[in-house]
Amino acid sequence: AELSRALSSGKICDLDLRDSVLSQEAFEAVCSGIAQSSSISALNLTNNHCVKDQGATSLGKALSESSSLATLSVSNCLITAPGAGELMKGASKSLSLTHLDLSYNHIAGDGAAAVGRALAVSRLKRGFGDTSLHFLSLSHCRLTSHDLTHFCRGLARSNLQVVDLSHNS
Repeated sequence: AELSRALSSGKICDLDLRDSVLSQEAFEAVCSGIAQSSSISALNLTNNHCVKDQGATSLGKALSESSSLATLSVSNCLITAPGAGELMKGASKSLSLTHLDLSYNHIAGDGAAAVGRALAVSRLKRGFGDTSLHFLSLSHCRLTSHDLTHFCRGLARSNLQVVDLSHNS
């Protein structure tokens, strides 16, 4: 509760928790703080293996409520297809998220399709002058050419300017 309150205080702009060993309770407090904060614009959770699919779901909910988070890195957080889908549901509702790094997660298959669907939905929900996802990294996510076909359906209707698909199958 204290961590969540501290994060929503309006004083912190950039929260770097990469390579931290967060407990599930601390991670949930971070998600709660992100949802309530009007000042945190960047969150780096790289190499936090506590995230996984359950944490990605919590982050998705926080993203849908956050008014300030513009950059999120969840690289190498053991997120698989179901978690990527839930994270992207929240990302598609976010009015502030512009930069998302999902690299080094295993989101192939259904995860790639979920990312594509979220990109398409996100574009349809936003109006003129919107802020929307401009950078997306899916490098090292074990994506196949079949996965990329599904992903590209949403990509064609998105506002993405930079897409990193390097080091996939």
